[in-house]
Amino acid sequence: MIATTTRAAAIAATLTASPDGATVPVDASATVPATGYVVADARHGVTLERLDADQVERWVLSNLDATPYLGIWADSATGLVYLDTVEILPDRADAMARAATLGEIAIWDLGASAEIRCA
Repeated sequence: MIATTTRAAAIAATLTASPDGATVPVDASATVPATGYVVADARHGVTLERLDADQVERWVLSNLDATPYLGIWADSATGLVYLDTVEILPDRADAMARAATLGEIAIWDLGASAEIRCA
């Protein structure tokens, strides 16, 4: 449990320090690929009106087993902050289709470091 709590705290610290957006691997030995498309799954997410470090850490701890990656994204259009479980897909068309199925607002292009709006 101590290792899990420590990893959750480390992930939460990274997410809190990157409120505009970040994708973090749950496994400390893993890395985020240099290319691909990040698609959030809001079914395991939370939307915040303001960033709250304690809430981020609680959310991370409750989602460590949900996915290989966790993410944070701030929607510049609304100011809302989203914490989501995320997946990384290699193909843009597949990522856009997955995002549409999940009702997502945007995906993230890792290679271009750019947001791609879905609507």
